[in-house]
Amino acid sequence: MPLNGSSGGKRHGAPSNPTGEFWRRRSLSWRSFPATWQVGQWLSWGVAGYVSRWFEQRGASVTAVDLSSQQLATAKRFAAQFQSEITFIQSNAEATPLPNHCADIVVSEYGAAIWCDPYRWIPEAARLLVPGGRLIFLGYSPWAMVCTDDDGEAVTNAMRRSYFALHRIDWTDAAIDPGGIEFNLSLSKWFRLFREQGFRLDDYLEIQAPMTKSPDQFSTPWDWARAYPSEQVSS
Repeated sequence: MPLNGSSGGKRHGAPSNPTGEFWRRRSLSWRSFPATWQVGQWLSWGVAGYVSRWFEQRGASVTAVDLSSQQLATAKRFAAQFQSEITFIQSNAEATPLPNHCADIVVSEYGAAIWCDPYRWIPEAARLLVPGGRLIFLGYSPWAMVCTDDDGEAVTNAMRRSYFALHRIDWTDAAIDPGGIEFNLSLSKWFRLFREQGFRLDDYLEIQAPMTKSPDQFSTPWDWARAYPSEQVSS
């Protein structure tokens, strides 16, 4: 899924405070980002050229991983415009060709966070991070998945699927805007998985749409997202 903000990246190289959120609540999603961080190895899962470039401009050595050749081609063209030295790798985030303990921070904004099985990509993130390394990811809230049926209609106030059974969600045969296969979990399963892989959850954000009325975003009505979380940020 493309990330919001790519047009801004093309104009300026990278936004001063990037976000992939539907509602662009920059002050919320990037509150999870370390206030002070040291230059190191950064790994971006699910190529977003503007996010990777934002890291690089702050002195990081960035590796961007994506399974899509089209996404990679777009990101490479963007990077070339600004003489970027980002390393691009085509790979599934569930099993990357990278060595153990090669990254200080792993970030995913609607990349691995929704397209990969968390029971595979979270352990892979743990393998790649140095001791004390940090994982930050943004994706759909599990409640948004519960309130969307298999036909792909807009999110509603009605619960359309089991919350506790959340895992693999197949949109390939959806009548409205068919897509691919996405993944999500109940919060208790997310938190248990983090603990099992040695992560300490420092912050968990549930993103609320801004007070100013906005157009619907990706089949998520503004009024629904004011009342319920449409996205989650874990760090």
